[in-house]
This record gives sequence, C-alpha cells and structure tokens, in this order.
Amino acid sequence: MMPTLTDGDRVLVRRRRLDQVGRGDVVVLEPPLDPSGRYMPGPSGPDGRRWNIKRVAALPGDPVPAGITAGAGVALVPSGAMVVLGDNPAASVDSRQRGFFPADQMLGVALRRLGGSAL
Repeated sequence: MMPTLTDGDRVLVRRRRLDQVGRGDVVVLEPPLDPSGRYMPGPSGPDGRRWNIKRVAALPGDPVPAGITAGAGVALVPSGAMVVLGDNPAASVDSRQRGFFPADQMLGVALRRLGGSAL
C-alpha cells in the first residue's frame, strides 16, 4: 500500500459488513488461498492470521475492472466478493493476480494510521 502505508504502520480498523464498504475504502482482509503457491502472503500476525491491506476497486454487481483475473466471461463482480488493488501496482499482489477477494474474509475498513492522518 505504499505510499499510503509503509511496513510497520499500525492502523485503526472499524469492523464493517460488505454493504457498509465503498469503492476507494482501504480494507484489511485475509488473502484468498493460492493453490499454485505463487503468491504467498507475508508472515502471520500475533493472532496467527495473515492480513492484507488493499483499496476497494469494485463491489458486488459492479463491472469487473480491466486487467482483473476473473472467471472466463464474468462481467460483474459476484455476490460476496470484491476487487481490491494495492496503491503500488508494481509491488502489490492483489486482484490483478489473485482475482476476486472473498468479502467474508474482510476484517473491516482501515480508518487511519495510528498517530497519522485519515486514509
């Protein structure tokens, strides 16, 4: 998420349901499993889970943005899924590589960097 966030930044997260999330929100979510093993998430956090922080690009019912790996012929983001992108496309593993992220693996919306400004 650089330049918005850097490694080690701590963020305040408010739990939200999918219907409370908007395009452009920064969300904290677990990455989908990658059976090929090409896209390994970083180390686990203190709770044993792996978290990604990404910006929402499309929500259920929205057109699938260009460049997103999705099922053949899928024109709209399916129910219960979202398209997320990192702010640094050169270094981000996001929906461009992984496809749709399951909304049920979302913790919530990151509101601000602790000690910093709103996101």
